[in-house]
Amino acid sequence: MSDMRTRKGRRAGRKASAGNAKIEAPESPEELKRVTHELQVHQIELELQNDELRRFQIELEASRTRYSDLYDYAPVGYMTLNEQGLILEANLTAVTMIGKAKGALMKQPISRFILSEDLDIYDRHCKQFFEIHAGCSGQANTQLTCELRLKKSAEEEIWIRLESTAVKDKDGNISYRAVMSDITAQKLLDAELGDHRMHLEDMVGMRTRELESMVARLMEEIDRRKEVEETLERNRLLLNGVFNSIQDGIVVLDLDMNVLMANSMIEKMFNDGKPLGFKKTRCFELYRNKERRCNNCLAFRAIATKTVQVGSITHEATEAGTRWLEVSSFPFVDNRGESRGVIQYLKDITERKLAAERIIESEKRYRDLFENAGEGILLLSMNSDIIATNASFARMHGFSVEEIMQMKLADLEVRLDPQVHDARLKRIFSDRRHIFEVEHLHREGHTIELEVSVSYVELDGEKVFLCFHRDISDRKKTEEALRESEERFRGLLDDAPVAISIVNRDGCVEYINRRHAELLGYDLQDIPTLEDWWARAYPAETDRSRIRTAWHELAGRAYQGEKISPVERNVVCKDGSSRNLELRIKAAAEKIIVVFSDITERKRFEHELKLREARLIQANKMASLGLLVSGVAHEVNNPNNFIMFNSSLLKDAWPDIEVILDRHASTAGPFHLASLPYHEMKEAVPKLLSGISDGSSRIKGIVERLREFACEGRSCLNGTIDVNASVRSSVMILQNQIAKHTDNFVLNLADALPIVKGSPQQIEQVIINLIMNALQALRSRRDFIVVATMYHKDISRIIIEVQDSGVGIAAPALERIMEPFFTTRLGSGGTGLGLSISNSIVKDHNGILEFLSEEGKGTTVRVHLPEMKSRTAPGDESAGVAPGDSA
Repeated sequence: MSDMRTRKGRRAGRKASAGNAKIEAPESPEELKRVTHELQVHQIELELQNDELRRFQIELEASRTRYSDLYDYAPVGYMTLNEQGLILEANLTAVTMIGKAKGALMKQPISRFILSEDLDIYDRHCKQFFEIHAGCSGQANTQLTCELRLKKSAEEEIWIRLESTAVKDKDGNISYRAVMSDITAQKLLDAELGDHRMHLEDMVGMRTRELESMVARLMEEIDRRKEVEETLERNRLLLNGVFNSIQDGIVVLDLDMNVLMANSMIEKMFNDGKPLGFKKTRCFELYRNKERRCNNCLAFRAIATKTVQVGSITHEATEAGTRWLEVSSFPFVDNRGESRGVIQYLKDITERKLAAERIIESEKRYRDLFENAGEGILLLSMNSDIIATNASFARMHGFSVEEIMQMKLADLEVRLDPQVHDARLKRIFSDRRHIFEVEHLHREGHTIELEVSVSYVELDGEKVFLCFHRDISDRKKTEEALRESEERFRGLLDDAPVAISIVNRDGCVEYINRRHAELLGYDLQDIPTLEDWWARAYPAETDRSRIRTAWHELAGRAYQGEKISPVERNVVCKDGSSRNLELRIKAAAEKIIVVFSDITERKRFEHELKLREARLIQANKMASLGLLVSGVAHEVNNPNNFIMFNSSLLKDAWPDIEVILDRHASTAGPFHLASLPYHEMKEAVPKLLSGISDGSSRIKGIVERLREFACEGRSCLNGTIDVNASVRSSVMILQNQIAKHTDNFVLNLADALPIVKGSPQQIEQVIINLIMNALQALRSRRDFIVVATMYHKDISRIIIEVQDSGVGIAAPALERIMEPFFTTRLGSGGTGLGLSISNSIVKDHNGILEFLSEEGKGTTVRVHLPEMKSRTAPGDESAGVAPGDSA
């Protein structure tokens, strides 16, 4: 409808516009009529439009009134504010919210009605709103929201949600429309909801915890039920096993006396251990092979009376004869209390029946034993009253049985201490049995010592003390004598010349004698246990572990009664010194007695004996070598003499031969000798002859030195030694070994060395040994050896020094290199005797053998020999190799 009115209005407007145009006079009556008709039509249309406009105005007024009512009575408050925040318009809802008259609101700032605590919220809202509006270049429809409180009255305030929107009017002026929604109820509801939510969360948390606890309890219950089920199953199996393992018969009967269940003992009792088929088997058929119920049936009576019935029956077994059985019948009922059957417990009492008579006889025998026992027997009440006694107890004290029965225990005991008495009672009650010693008064006035064994027993339903008394007066005297003997024994042990210790099975050292402390320095406080002894006597862990293992093995054998051979140990004393001990081990009375014998001196003598034996062996070897060298020298000297003589003859004949050959060369021209031109051979032959002669002389010199080295007179120490000559001789003997091991061998010999008293052969033996050791220590041919001699006048000593750049000697080995049979070259043929013998030889010459070595850097060995007074080596100034020459 409104669209149609709009179209009509537009059409009338166009026509009106056309009417306003310049009207030209019609050119003809038809034109005039047409124009008139059109004007009439326009008039009608205008009237229609006026009617339409009036109707539209009426509708507009009604709509305006309706929209005004909607505006004023809207559920939210509307306000129009200017840029300064002054209220320009407000509907009735907004006026009602603020609680002021509408006239009082106009031109008032809205901040005047906002609660002071929320003004900062409104300020931030306005600031943010203006910033957004400025950033949007003045565009309208920018909306922001905030929540704050208004002062409705002095006592009342409300919560509102303020929604602000910027708009422009037709003139471009900016105004702000604020929509206010009363959210007081919502806030109260939110607060209430928050409280409810917190309460709900607390409730949920509590319920959750309860549920978790319940779930945990359920899981525990499930686990417990599983455990119970498993336990029930185990118990079922256990009960089944117990049921069948009970040594008495058990039978379950129904109301008709049919056998429902029976354990394996029933099969053994009634069927010789063979399985029984219990279907349709009744108790009287099983027990007595009868066809009907017994007249006095225990099972029937138990079912009828619902009480336990006990009796006995006899059974004629096929092999064992008549057996007496005690039958206990236990009725069982269902949940309603009605009888469902009976359980019978059958016990074979044949032995008990037979034993009854034996018990009577036994009581008589025990009475006889009680009366005639060798030990005194006393039966006391809980109040220590004498209930019964035997003749032995009365005889011990010199009284009759009747007199003892009239006495109190306190009348017999000497010095009865109440605390001791209470302690004994406490021990008897806790252990049910206690043994102690007491002193009793004899009738004649002296005391007797007794060992009492008290048992706490029940006799005819009454708790009593059963006391056995043994006279130990003689044993006490024996123990006293034994104690005195032990004291004498300990005195003998303390005065023994050997060290003695006693060790128990737990490894505790119980005793050491005086000699032990004197010999090793340790007292019992130092070594209370074997572990303490091992830790002190064997500081090295490897030694300690080995000794511990050996001890347990030897002690075990000793406890078994085996005789243990003496063992030797090297132990460290308290002062740090070491001693060689011989240990003898013997077991006695659950203890080990160890006797230590000091064999340190004996070991030293054995060591020296071994050294002397080694030297004797070496001397024998050298004697054999002397014989061998003499033979070899003889065999070598014979052909060598031919060489020396013939080479000398050829050397003398060569000048005459040379003249003849020169003449031949001048006449016949050049010629060859042995494929060489004559002129070359002429120069070479004299050199060849000289070489043969020199080589022969060298052979002769070497043979002579070998003979001198191995001669029988080498053990004499009264000769004189030319040290340089001995060094040269040794180097010449080792020439091949030197050439084999190194390219750097240096010989430095000092001039005019004093003479040394002794055996040249022995000193040469020392030098050869030292040079050989140096050669064997070299790592390559680049390593060097320097052999030097020097004289220290201030101490009157000649020094022979052998220095090498080989592998050196480790510190632990350096301390032991002088020991016989110690060697670092055991795998390469070393015997460990060379340096030990060399050291002995040097000591025999009143000298010192000194070693300086560092592992990886080489070794220096110095032989210090004292000079022989007033004599010098003849011809030492010019003989042999000059100092500094290389060999």
